[in-house]
Amino acid sequence: MTILNQLSSGQTQKEVTTNNNFQVVSIAGTFAQNVSTTSGLTWGFFGGQIIVDGVFTAVADGTLALTASATNFIEVTRAGTVSANTTGFTAGRIALYEVGTNATIITSITDRRAQLYQFAGRPTPISVTTADVTLSAAQARCQGIETSGALTGNRNLILPAQVGIFYIANGCTGAFTLTAKASSGTGVIIGQKMRQAIYFDGTNYQPLISDPIVQNLAYAATVTPDASLGERVNIGALTAAITIGAPTNPTLGAKLSFTFLQNATGGFGITWNAVFKKAADPAAGGAATVASTEFQYNGANWVQQGGALAWF
Repeated sequence: MTILNQLSSGQTQKEVTTNNNFQVVSIAGTFAQNVSTTSGLTWGFFGGQIIVDGVFTAVADGTLALTASATNFIEVTRAGTVSANTTGFTAGRIALYEVGTNATIITSITDRRAQLYQFAGRPTPISVTTADVTLSAAQARCQGIETSGALTGNRNLILPAQVGIFYIANGCTGAFTLTAKASSGTGVIIGQKMRQAIYFDGTNYQPLISDPIVQNLAYAATVTPDASLGERVNIGALTAAITIGAPTNPTLGAKLSFTFLQNATGGFGITWNAVFKKAADPAAGGAATVASTEFQYNGANWVQQGGALAWF
């Protein structure tokens, strides 16, 4: 606990000690209520220093018009803009105060500035099943996200467009993808049973630390994988012959590994686009057999790594 410098009755220059104490506690006054500019339905606040993209950014003192006869949720954006609404704290913004009003004056004040000084705790659990899920303000204040549920289609986990890092563990099941993204822009596919650290670059979410990401693709007569969406490609059970098209968005040195599963009938063959340079495949596999193979991109072709594909 911090003990401030104490004043004594015979002390000279008491103002020096007092001013020093105010300096010690100045951080606690960031975005605090300024009673000298608060009146009626006008909320006065002190500014302060916040860090935006690593830069110390000064926010000036100001005032804010509140809504009468409502609970006003006062918050600040990462750019230092203070605002209020009557709905609730917004994901991606820093909560400051809940202020109750009647027709003419402020009636209650609840300080919510703990987010300025505390780190998020345990990961927040989120169920994703039949629809995209947008994080609430409370969920977004937790950097750790754990998803669960049986996906019934490709789903998006919508994160706030804020510069920062999220750590996401995908515990969902089902042969579909989970993409972490903002409401616009591109995102990152989080493979099932995978953990991924991602960050927002101002436009899109990007992987911070890239673990191998799994693409679970449903069977189709022709499947054209996107090399930017993950290096492990699992194809749903083959119900007929399949053609693998030339992957889109290749980059030099990128790898793609393919895993195939024959259905209960089996006997379906694989045709590869000419960009795949590989040993000849054996005869099509029997019922419920599996096979895998891996390629690396050399700038022009996908070159097989290891021996020919085999069914087991």
